[in-house]
Amino acid sequence: MYPSPCEVPFEERKMFSVDFADDKSVLMRIMYIGDEASGIIDIASTGDITFKHGDASSEVADTDTKLDAGGLGVIDVSADITDYHSLQMKINSSDNWRCVLVGALPDADPHTTTTGHFTEVTGGDCTIDGGYEVLTDDSDSKYIVAGMTWAFDHQDLHFTDHGVVHVLTRVIAKSTYGSGTSSLLVYACNDDDGTKRLLKTFTAGATTAQVAYPAETTPATEPHAVAKGERLAVILQNSAAMGTVRLKAEGFSYRAHIGRSKWPVDDLD
Repeated sequence: MYPSPCEVPFEERKMFSVDFADDKSVLMRIMYIGDEASGIIDIASTGDITFKHGDASSEVADTDTKLDAGGLGVIDVSADITDYHSLQMKINSSDNWRCVLVGALPDADPHTTTTGHFTEVTGGDCTIDGGYEVLTDDSDSKYIVAGMTWAFDHQDLHFTDHGVVHVLTRVIAKSTYGSGTSSLLVYACNDDDGTKRLLKTFTAGATTAQVAYPAETTPATEPHAVAKGERLAVILQNSAAMGTVRLKAEGFSYRAHIGRSKWPVDDLD
Protein backbone atom coordinates (compact mmCIF):
# COMPACT_ATOMS: atom_id res chain seq x y z
CA MET A 1 0.00 0.00 0.00
CA TYR A 2 1.19 3.50 -0.84
CA PRO A 3 0.11 6.33 1.48
CA SER A 4 -1.42 9.34 -0.24
CA PRO A 5 1.02 12.23 -0.85
CA CYS A 6 -1.04 14.46 1.42
CA GLU A 7 -0.58 11.96 4.27
CA VAL A 8 3.23 12.05 4.15
CA PRO A 9 4.88 14.35 6.74
CA PHE A 10 7.10 17.04 5.29
CA GLU A 11 10.19 15.66 7.03
CA GLU A 12 9.74 12.33 5.23
CA ARG A 13 9.69 13.94 1.80
CA LYS A 14 12.79 14.11 -0.38
CA MET A 15 12.38 17.39 -2.23
CA PHE A 16 13.10 17.55 -5.95
CA SER A 17 13.86 20.57 -8.14
CA VAL A 18 15.81 20.83 -11.39
CA ASP A 19 16.02 23.63 -13.94
CA PHE A 20 17.71 22.62 -17.21
CA ALA A 21 18.81 24.61 -20.25
CA ASP A 22 20.61 23.42 -23.39
CA ASP A 23 23.05 20.52 -22.91
CA LYS A 24 22.32 20.23 -19.18
CA SER A 25 19.60 17.63 -18.70
CA VAL A 26 20.63 14.28 -17.24
CA LEU A 27 19.88 11.08 -19.16
CA MET A 28 21.56 8.59 -16.82
CA ARG A 29 24.37 8.14 -14.28
CA ILE A 30 27.24 5.69 -14.58
CA MET A 31 29.15 4.62 -11.45
CA TYR A 32 32.40 2.72 -10.98
CA ILE A 33 32.19 0.14 -8.19
CA GLY A 34 35.38 -1.82 -8.90
CA ASP A 35 38.52 -2.16 -6.79
CA GLU A 36 40.78 0.20 -8.71
CA ALA A 37 41.49 3.77 -7.60
CA SER A 38 39.79 5.35 -10.58
CA GLY A 39 37.03 4.56 -13.08
CA ILE A 40 36.35 6.84 -16.03
CA ILE A 41 34.39 6.79 -19.28
CA ASP A 42 34.89 8.32 -22.70
CA ILE A 43 31.87 9.03 -24.91
CA ALA A 44 32.59 9.48 -28.61
CA SER A 45 30.62 11.46 -31.17
CA THR A 46 29.22 8.13 -32.37
CA GLY A 47 27.81 7.51 -28.89
CA ASP A 48 30.23 4.64 -28.19
CA ILE A 49 31.15 4.42 -24.50
CA THR A 50 34.66 3.31 -23.45
CA PHE A 51 35.09 2.12 -19.86
CA LYS A 52 38.52 2.47 -18.22
CA HIS A 53 39.87 1.83 -14.74
CA GLY A 54 43.16 1.70 -12.85
CA ASP A 55 45.41 4.19 -11.12
CA ALA A 56 44.38 7.82 -11.51
CA SER A 57 45.65 9.33 -14.78
CA SER A 58 46.76 5.92 -16.08
CA GLU A 59 43.45 4.10 -16.51
CA VAL A 60 43.21 1.33 -19.10
CA ALA A 61 40.27 -0.30 -20.84
CA ASP A 62 38.16 -2.65 -18.70
CA THR A 63 38.52 -6.17 -20.11
CA ASP A 64 35.41 -7.55 -18.37
CA THR A 65 33.72 -9.61 -21.10
CA LYS A 66 30.33 -9.14 -19.42
CA LEU A 67 30.65 -5.51 -20.38
CA ASP A 68 32.19 -6.08 -23.80
CA ALA A 69 32.48 -9.56 -25.32
CA GLY A 70 35.63 -8.49 -27.14
CA GLY A 71 37.33 -7.39 -23.93
CA LEU A 72 38.03 -3.92 -25.30
CA GLY A 73 35.90 -2.06 -22.77
CA VAL A 74 33.71 -0.45 -25.44
CA ILE A 75 29.94 -0.54 -25.79
CA ASP A 76 29.02 0.18 -29.41
CA VAL A 77 25.57 1.70 -29.00
CA SER A 78 24.71 1.44 -32.69
CA ALA A 79 25.57 -2.28 -32.89
CA ASP A 80 25.08 -3.69 -29.39
CA ILE A 81 22.21 -1.64 -27.94
CA THR A 82 18.56 -1.32 -28.91
CA ASP A 83 17.34 1.07 -26.19
CA TYR A 84 18.28 2.64 -22.85
CA HIS A 85 17.01 -0.39 -20.95
CA SER A 86 19.33 -2.77 -22.81
CA LEU A 87 22.22 -0.33 -22.27
CA GLN A 88 21.46 -0.16 -18.56
CA MET A 89 21.24 -3.93 -18.22
CA LYS A 90 24.48 -4.47 -20.14
CA ILE A 91 26.38 -2.06 -17.90
CA ASN A 92 24.83 -3.55 -14.76
CA SER A 93 25.83 -7.08 -15.78
CA SER A 94 29.49 -6.12 -15.42
CA ASP A 95 31.61 -6.57 -12.32
CA ASN A 96 32.82 -2.99 -12.12
CA TRP A 97 30.10 -0.62 -13.30
CA ARG A 98 26.51 0.35 -12.53
CA CYS A 99 24.04 2.53 -14.40
CA VAL A 100 20.80 4.17 -13.31
CA LEU A 101 18.49 5.91 -15.73
CA VAL A 102 17.41 9.40 -14.69
CA GLY A 103 15.52 11.24 -17.42
CA ALA A 104 15.88 8.79 -20.31
CA LEU A 105 12.90 6.71 -21.35
CA PRO A 106 13.76 3.00 -21.07
CA ASP A 107 12.50 2.10 -24.56
CA ALA A 108 14.05 5.09 -26.36
CA ASP A 109 16.98 4.83 -28.77
CA PRO A 110 20.07 5.98 -26.83
CA HIS A 111 21.72 7.80 -29.71
CA THR A 112 19.36 9.87 -31.84
CA THR A 113 18.74 13.59 -31.99
CA THR A 114 15.09 13.06 -31.12
CA THR A 115 15.53 10.88 -28.02
CA GLY A 116 18.62 12.28 -26.36
CA HIS A 117 22.01 11.45 -27.78
CA PHE A 118 24.95 11.77 -25.40
CA THR A 119 27.22 14.74 -24.88
CA GLU A 120 30.81 13.75 -25.72
CA VAL A 121 33.29 13.46 -22.86
CA THR A 122 36.86 12.35 -22.26
CA GLY A 123 37.70 11.06 -18.81
CA GLY A 124 34.29 11.40 -17.19
CA ASP A 125 34.85 10.59 -13.50
CA CYS A 126 32.57 7.73 -12.41
CA THR A 127 33.98 7.44 -8.88
CA ILE A 128 32.46 10.67 -7.59
CA ASP A 129 29.41 10.56 -5.37
CA GLY A 130 26.42 9.70 -7.54
CA GLY A 131 28.60 8.75 -10.51
CA TYR A 132 29.11 10.55 -13.80
CA GLU A 133 26.08 12.35 -15.22
CA VAL A 134 25.59 11.57 -18.90
CA LEU A 135 23.96 14.67 -20.37
CA THR A 136 21.85 15.27 -23.46
CA ASP A 137 23.60 16.78 -26.45
CA ASP A 138 21.16 19.45 -27.58
CA SER A 139 23.10 20.46 -30.67
CA ASP A 140 19.87 19.88 -32.55
CA SER A 141 17.83 21.07 -29.57
CA LYS A 142 15.04 18.53 -29.94
CA TYR A 143 14.97 16.78 -26.60
CA ILE A 144 15.34 17.76 -22.93
CA VAL A 145 14.43 15.64 -19.91
CA ALA A 146 13.94 15.76 -16.14
CA GLY A 147 13.86 12.52 -14.18
CA MET A 148 12.88 11.70 -10.60
CA THR A 149 14.51 8.57 -9.19
CA TRP A 150 15.53 7.48 -5.72
CA ALA A 151 18.41 5.27 -6.87
CA PHE A 152 20.90 7.98 -7.75
CA ASP A 153 23.95 7.36 -5.56
CA HIS A 154 25.99 4.55 -4.04
CA GLN A 155 24.00 4.01 -0.87
CA ASP A 156 20.69 3.87 -2.73
CA LEU A 157 21.82 2.13 -5.90
CA HIS A 158 20.83 -1.36 -4.79
CA PHE A 159 17.22 -0.29 -4.28
CA THR A 160 14.84 0.38 -7.14
CA ASP A 161 11.92 2.80 -7.19
CA HIS A 162 9.58 -0.10 -6.38
CA GLY A 163 8.84 1.16 -2.88
CA VAL A 164 9.02 4.85 -3.71
CA VAL A 165 6.37 7.38 -4.71
CA HIS A 166 7.36 10.34 -6.91
CA VAL A 167 5.05 13.36 -6.95
CA LEU A 168 5.33 16.05 -9.65
CA THR A 169 3.94 19.41 -8.51
CA ARG A 170 5.20 21.97 -11.06
CA VAL A 171 6.56 22.07 -14.61
CA ILE A 172 7.90 25.13 -16.45
CA ALA A 173 8.87 24.72 -20.08
CA LYS A 174 10.14 26.92 -22.90
CA SER A 175 10.31 25.54 -26.40
CA THR A 176 11.40 28.17 -28.92
CA TYR A 177 11.10 26.67 -32.38
CA GLY A 178 10.54 27.77 -35.92
CA SER A 179 8.91 24.60 -37.18
CA GLY A 180 7.68 21.23 -36.04
CA THR A 181 5.43 20.17 -33.18
CA SER A 182 6.50 20.40 -29.55
CA SER A 183 5.34 17.96 -26.85
CA LEU A 184 5.56 18.09 -23.05
CA LEU A 185 4.92 14.65 -21.57
CA VAL A 186 5.17 12.90 -18.20
CA TYR A 187 5.88 9.17 -17.94
CA ALA A 188 6.18 6.51 -15.25
CA CYS A 189 9.10 4.22 -16.12
CA ASN A 190 9.66 0.62 -15.02
CA ASP A 191 13.40 0.07 -15.31
CA ASP A 192 13.21 -3.66 -14.52
CA ASP A 193 11.25 -4.57 -17.63
CA GLY A 194 12.04 -1.50 -19.75
CA THR A 195 8.52 -0.15 -20.16
CA LYS A 196 6.83 3.22 -19.68
CA ARG A 197 3.33 4.56 -19.06
CA LEU A 198 2.10 7.99 -20.12
CA LEU A 199 0.81 9.85 -17.05
CA LYS A 200 0.06 13.30 -18.43
CA THR A 201 0.29 15.45 -21.56
CA PHE A 202 0.68 19.22 -21.30
CA THR A 203 0.14 21.86 -23.98
CA ALA A 204 3.64 22.86 -25.02
CA GLY A 205 2.81 26.52 -25.73
CA ALA A 206 3.48 28.90 -28.59
CA THR A 207 6.82 29.11 -30.39
CA THR A 208 8.20 31.80 -28.08
CA ALA A 209 6.20 31.16 -24.94
CA GLN A 210 7.40 29.96 -21.58
CA VAL A 211 4.55 28.14 -19.89
CA ALA A 212 4.17 27.10 -16.27
CA TYR A 213 1.92 24.35 -14.94
CA PRO A 214 0.25 25.33 -12.74
CA ALA A 215 0.25 28.96 -13.81
CA GLU A 216 2.02 31.37 -11.47
CA THR A 217 -1.33 32.94 -10.61
CA THR A 218 -2.98 29.63 -9.77
CA PRO A 219 -0.90 27.61 -7.28
CA ALA A 220 -1.18 23.84 -7.36
CA THR A 221 -4.05 22.30 -5.46
CA GLU A 222 -3.13 18.70 -6.33
CA PRO A 223 -0.17 16.81 -7.84
CA HIS A 224 0.28 16.89 -11.60
CA ALA A 225 1.39 13.27 -11.74
CA VAL A 226 2.19 10.50 -9.29
CA ALA A 227 4.43 7.51 -10.08
CA LYS A 228 4.07 4.70 -7.56
CA GLY A 229 6.99 2.28 -7.53
CA GLU A 230 8.35 3.61 -10.82
CA ARG A 231 10.75 6.33 -11.96
CA LEU A 232 9.10 9.54 -13.16
CA ALA A 233 10.34 11.32 -16.29
CA VAL A 234 9.29 14.64 -17.84
CA ILE A 235 10.09 15.02 -21.56
CA LEU A 236 10.11 18.19 -23.68
CA GLN A 237 10.52 17.11 -27.29
CA ASN A 238 10.20 18.73 -30.69
CA SER A 239 10.03 17.20 -34.15
CA ALA A 240 12.39 19.84 -35.57
CA ALA A 241 15.25 21.85 -34.10
CA MET A 242 14.38 24.27 -31.30
CA GLY A 243 16.27 27.37 -30.27
CA THR A 244 16.21 28.37 -26.60
CA VAL A 245 14.88 25.56 -24.42
CA ARG A 246 14.14 25.31 -20.72
CA LEU A 247 12.64 22.59 -18.54
CA LYS A 248 12.04 23.03 -14.85
CA ALA A 249 10.42 20.32 -12.74
CA GLU A 250 9.61 20.32 -9.03
CA GLY A 251 8.09 17.83 -6.65
CA PHE A 252 8.98 15.38 -3.91
CA SER A 253 9.53 11.69 -3.30
CA TYR A 254 8.96 9.41 -0.33
CA ARG A 255 9.54 5.80 0.56
CA ALA A 256 6.51 3.64 1.24
CA HIS A 257 8.52 0.42 1.55
CA ILE A 258 11.78 -1.03 0.25
CA GLY A 259 11.88 -2.91 -3.05
CA ARG A 260 14.83 -5.05 -4.10
CA SER A 261 16.26 -4.74 -7.58
CA LYS A 262 16.65 -7.57 -10.08
CA TRP A 263 20.13 -6.32 -10.89
CA PRO A 264 23.22 -8.25 -9.70
CA VAL A 265 24.04 -6.24 -6.61
CA ASP A 266 25.71 -8.52 -4.06
CA ASP A 267 28.88 -6.48 -4.31
CA LEU A 268 27.03 -3.38 -3.11
CA ASP A 269 25.59 -4.81 0.10
